[in-house]
Amino acid sequence: MGGVLMFVGFEFDAEAWAKSARALGDALDENLKAAVGEIAQDVAFAARADHPYADQSGTLTRRTRAYAPRGRFTRDTLRDEVIADTDYADYVRRRRGDWLEEAFLRSEGRIEHRLHDALEASVRRAGLG
Repeated sequence: MGGVLMFVGFEFDAEAWAKSARALGDALDENLKAAVGEIAQDVAFAARADHPYADQSGTLTRRTRAYAPRGRFTRDTLRDEVIADTDYADYVRRRRGDWLEEAFLRSEGRIEHRLHDALEASVRRAGLG
């Protein structure tokens, strides 16, 4: 009985994959940083627009804001904050509930959309999709 021996050769260019991986990391850092900044702005807007307190002076609402994102996704240091910057914000949170967290939860659909778009743009920019 005879058999057939078949061999298929291929060449693997690891440098091309490494270049794409570096490009993907750079794109993720840039696009996700932008997305996180937009998400923080969305949450701050939602918190200012709908809150459980009567802001008679307008100060607490005016001082609810997002800061600029910092860090890098690829180093697991990417962060942003939405802050209610008044002396009595913590008192209001204890008495009326955490309106910043509620604004974050209400924004969940928009957050997912922004993250999806940033990931998709990163993959395209790295030439992987």
